[in-house]
Amino acid sequence: MVAINHGEIYIGCVSQHHPDKTYALKLRQMVLDSAKELVGMYERE
Repeated sequence: MVAINHGEIYIGCVSQHHPDKTYALKLRQMVLDSAKELVGMYERE
């Protein structure tokens, strides 16, 4: 699952050790900027 809340992006995950438990990872701005740069590189080709 991917969620966007107030401009922040979160990835939903399920624990491998406890399948009934879930958690969310918040993407950091540095990761988002890198992803945007990669997309831009592919668009220019």
